[in-house]
Amino acid sequence: MAAARGNPRILAFVCSWHPMAAADNAGADGRSYGTATAIVPVDCAGVVSAAAILRAFSSDVDGVLIAACGSGDCHYSNGNESCERVVQETRDLMGLAGLAPQRLRLDLSSDVDGGRFVALLDEFAVELAGLNGRAGRERPAPSRSAGKKPAKASKAKATARKKPAKAKRAATKKTATGKRTSRKKSVAAGKKPAKASKAKAAARKKPAARAKRKR
Repeated sequence: MAAARGNPRILAFVCSWHPMAAADNAGADGRSYGTATAIVPVDCAGVVSAAAILRAFSSDVDGVLIAACGSGDCHYSNGNESCERVVQETRDLMGLAGLAPQRLRLDLSSDVDGGRFVALLDEFAVELAGLNGRAGRERPAPSRSAGKKPAKASKAKATARKKPAKAKRAATKKTATGKRTSRKKSVAAGKKPAKASKAKAAARKKPAARAKRKR
């Protein structure tokens, strides 16, 4: 069974007793799991630390599975119980770091059936594929209202862009009006000196007329 979306990378810490026997039986039966799954055998699940789990996530792993012996079957007395406490503490740290606690799974079983072991990995891969990115939240459903908000924001931006254009046009009109008035003033100013020159010319002619009369 393949993952629903993509091929999530899984690191599996597998206890070398019952869980590892199940993994070996899966290989003997010709059963296979995702190619992106890496099996790391450990003497006991109790030796898996929070640091080792978080280091796996920092190396771009999508999910970590710890396969431990069932309750009362630990060959080292209480290694599986110690592993349960470590898993709970690590999940709390993952929540603070923005990683979904679902990315870390603990399986306690003394079953050596290879089919069950493969089904466990496939189920975990499907769950990981349904998560949203490294943060691991469930994929959000598309929201219509959420889709409309950016459109309103874009309209507001478009309106903001249009305002400077209007201001430029108003400034251009003012400049054009200023040019027209300055032209009128210059024309009017040019006419006044013309009138003054005519008056001076008339004044110059009058003495000549008087001189003729005297003769």
